[in-house]
Amino acid sequence: MTLVEAHVGSLEWLSRLSSLRHLDPSYINLAKSSDWFQVVAKLHSLKSLVLCSCALPPVNPSFIWHFNLSTSIETLDLSDNNLPSSSVYPWLFNLSRNILYLNLGSNSLRGSIPEAFQHMVSLKSLHLCDSELEGGIPKFFGNMCSLQKLGLSQNKLSGQFSQIIQNMSCGCVVNSLEGLYLGWNNFTGPIPHLGGFSSLEALSLEVNRLNGTIGTSLSQLSKLEFLSLDGNSFTGVISETFFSNMSNLQMLFLADNSLALKLSHNWVPLFQLKWLSLASCKMGPHFPKWLQTQNQLVHLDISNVGITDIIPDWFWDLSSKLSYLNLSNNHIKGRLPDLSLRFDGTRIGGTSIDINSNHFEGSIPPLPSNSPFLNLSKNKFSGSVTFLCSISEKTWNVLDLSSNLLSGGLPDCWLHFDSLFVLNLANNRFSRKIPD
Repeated sequence: MTLVEAHVGSLEWLSRLSSLRHLDPSYINLAKSSDWFQVVAKLHSLKSLVLCSCALPPVNPSFIWHFNLSTSIETLDLSDNNLPSSSVYPWLFNLSRNILYLNLGSNSLRGSIPEAFQHMVSLKSLHLCDSELEGGIPKFFGNMCSLQKLGLSQNKLSGQFSQIIQNMSCGCVVNSLEGLYLGWNNFTGPIPHLGGFSSLEALSLEVNRLNGTIGTSLSQLSKLEFLSLDGNSFTGVISETFFSNMSNLQMLFLADNSLALKLSHNWVPLFQLKWLSLASCKMGPHFPKWLQTQNQLVHLDISNVGITDIIPDWFWDLSSKLSYLNLSNNHIKGRLPDLSLRFDGTRIGGTSIDINSNHFEGSIPPLPSNSPFLNLSKNKFSGSVTFLCSISEKTWNVLDLSSNLLSGGLPDCWLHFDSLFVLNLANNRFSRKIPD
């Protein structure tokens, strides 16, 4: 049962649905439904309870001991409700026998991860992301033989990452784990060898305090589809050997480290990426030719990577599927082609384009009308901007043409830019009257 979006008071009427097996009133405001726990506790046939983003009021502690939720529940999602630990833990661990999928993300869970989770022996997926959990990752996770996904991102957890992996490697979870999400915490140290995690498909370690090299520590993860190492202190060189077994890789995030990519000119990767972020890695001075093989890209960020080249013709063949392109903070030179023809003008949401802080020159070409974000600032573009008036159905939200060599008068058609909320034309050579 999935309810339509609404604001609801008492849920007492639900308690009469004694055979109800699935309940999902997500995104309905239940802030005034102070009886939600008592009502749900009466649904003894319930298998799946999803109360995501419902503004649930905290459970009165005096009710907890008088009501027990159905031990038949297999899926429980209470994410994004800002619930404190005291409203969740006391009754949650009575469900340990059968629960398979548990999502408590985006609540106000505090303190260390409770040892009682180890009794949820059937658990396949546990998400405790975006809370205020502290301390380390308990050793018992290594013995949770059914666990496939563990999400602990965006907390205040800490400890040596190598010790965490060692604890997990000693147990049966090394064979079952498919997704490990530990980003936005305070884990430290290098990445140890992870070859034993043969089922791992997703590894999220971004924005921690990890360091060292990553040359061979991940190279045996043949099922890996998602790898995020952004925002750490990794160093060293990544060669094609690192990717030699990653034929399933679809999303790769290595930005904001001190990494250098040394890939041979004729290298052809085994994977087809959809998302790629290499910002601030070293990979210039030329455009990496291996990108020519990546025809499924929807997100590409190669900003501040030391490219001093002109954009090769083949690069624009990648643009038809892109929803985000960032080439900023390089030293790319030359002229741009007609961008309105290179990007898909029918794409829902358009393509955000950021090419600021380069050495592009010449006149600004026709721009895609459906781009929500266009940043062409800090280049050497010259000429008039009167062409802006000729673009129909403009859905731009941000247009930044500042710090160029643009000249002439400003066009008098800004009333037609009804979606525009940021316009920056500063530091150019415009003359004549500013339009009313």
